[in-house]
Amino acid sequence: VTPFDLYRDTRIFLDGEVNGRRTPMLLDSGASVTVLDRAFARELGLTGGRPVAVQGAGGNEKGEIFRGLSLKAAGLKLDDLTVAVMDLGLVGKALGRPVPVVLGRDAFMRSIISIDFDRETIAFAPRAGFV
Repeated sequence: VTPFDLYRDTRIFLDGEVNGRRTPMLLDSGASVTVLDRAFARELGLTGGRPVAVQGAGGNEKGEIFRGLSLKAAGLKLDDLTVAVMDLGLVGKALGRPVPVVLGRDAFMRSIISIDFDRETIAFAPRAGFV
């Protein structure tokens, strides 16, 4: 069980790591993939991804796809992760805080998530064996 920040009573931010680099993450069940902000991806040394058109908050944008990343957050461990990279500046501006990572559907498809809003804690458990 790990604490999270219920930002403005509507958004869950938790601490995690991408490729060993600590960073805040916005948990978003509506994001079809995990997304890294372009500036954060460059800090990780990611270059040369596969170009794609990405549907973002401001419409279609240029993005890139990268494979083989690792992500950890609140007991969740995702290896060989495929992520989209795009400019999340508008998202951060709309929320009033930077968003280096949007933890999307990958977390929901690969784990069982328990969220306690009263205590502001979150836990990820393996899907295997869940009934």
